[in-house]
Amino acid sequence: MVAFRRFDFQELKALTRALECTINDLALLLCSAALDRYFTDIGEHPTGDLLAMMPVNVRTQNHSTTGNVVSAAIVNLHTRIPGLIDRLRAIQRDARAGREQVRPTDAPSIDLNEALEMVSPLLVDAMAAVGARLMSWSFLT
Repeated sequence: MVAFRRFDFQELKALTRALECTINDLALLLCSAALDRYFTDIGEHPTGDLLAMMPVNVRTQNHSTTGNVVSAAIVNLHTRIPGLIDRLRAIQRDARAGREQVRPTDAPSIDLNEALEMVSPLLVDAMAAVGARLMSWSFLT
């Protein structure tokens, strides 16, 4: 299933000021509410809260490269909390904790593009070896 909705950014900013939250907090709340409504509409009730993967900017002043330097945090969408304001506060708390867990340090780091450049030849070789092995097994069965 795919769904989308357009929102006026200025209206969202006004809402974030009124609710004292960030655009990301509001986006997570909207996803939470939409998923909760979807499961209610189809008569399904997940046994636990739903989780989302939230991208987190980890760029520091030490990063001299261009492009994105991101990590990810898992955030509980608290779909079992019925009140949207209470749900927003719980999401805010967990999103803040997730950002803190992946907060950049002053330790040397490597960005994703550099890592892929170093690993990609090894990854291609490994994938080729696995592919060859799978093909040989398919001929045996």
